[in-house]
Amino acid sequence: MRATPGALFVDIGANVGQTLLRVRGEYPAVPYVAFEPNPHCVHYLHELIRENPSLRDVVLYPVGLADRVQMVPLIVEYDTDGQGTVVPDFRAADDTKQRILVALVDIGCVEHFTFQNYIFKIDVEGAELEVLTGLKSLLEERRPPVICEVLPAYTSTNRVRVERQNRLEQALREWRYIAVRISMQDGPSVVTEFGIHSKLDWTNYVLVPNENQALLSALLSVDLRSQERS
Repeated sequence: MRATPGALFVDIGANVGQTLLRVRGEYPAVPYVAFEPNPHCVHYLHELIRENPSLRDVVLYPVGLADRVQMVPLIVEYDTDGQGTVVPDFRAADDTKQRILVALVDIGCVEHFTFQNYIFKIDVEGAELEVLTGLKSLLEERRPPVICEVLPAYTSTNRVRVERQNRLEQALREWRYIAVRISMQDGPSVVTEFGIHSKLDWTNYVLVPNENQALLSALLSVDLRSQERS
């Protein structure tokens, strides 16, 4: 998905800068704001930005984005774990995991949400519902596309994940957004339900405003399998 000229790219769940490097590598001038609550990842990102002059204008918020201001435990396997989650019981309990107290804020605490156009990327290991709920007013007013990871429920007995998927599906219907699944194996497709599955290739989505048929058509016409081969 190409960046809209003048759009602010908002990276929610920046981890150690994987998306930052990819986006800025292709679009060096795109305004970029990153949110990351894990202090170990924040330290890494500060060093990455300091060592790369082309990234010095990137704004890094050392917090997570959600629907309210709060302090919560981030559950991780190791310091910079990209699978860390703030959602209780999202993954199997494990007493060996670290719990890092982190801060979450809502958009009222952020001064950068004054742009006309946005592209959001959300990779928050199960907490996408809280992020999108916190962005509701902006989604309804500005109608930005949202690149979002939604991890699989695996089984119908995984109550936490299934309930969160159902609530997310309902929210997207209310907000008039279409979910386009971006599968490297099967190609892009519109889905009305995230479904019960175990396919990690079915975890990446672009959430498109119903009225943005041009973007929807462009996404559905992309041949991802040929890109993967090349």
